[in-house]
Amino acid sequence: MNTGIEIEQGSLFEPAEMEQQKTALTLLCYGAGQDSTAILYKIMNDPDYRAKYVEGHLLVVMCDTGAEHPKTYQHIKRTK
Repeated sequence: MNTGIEIEQGSLFEPAEMEQQKTALTLLCYGAGQDSTAILYKIMNDPDYRAKYVEGHLLVVMCDTGAEHPKTYQHIKRTK
């Protein structure tokens, strides 16, 4: 399914670049649990939801403690 959403992994939007382009940024703190996964899936698959809650670029951030359950890492891999 092509959602028309461009994914940039491993790069942050520089504040100077955002200011120059006047680009808005929406941040999703992704914990890979049921709540943040549901929000991410809604953003990716529901254009009306995305239009209502995402302004400009979407930046998904996750803090990897290095001690997550193996199934959590499998889930993250599928989600990417």
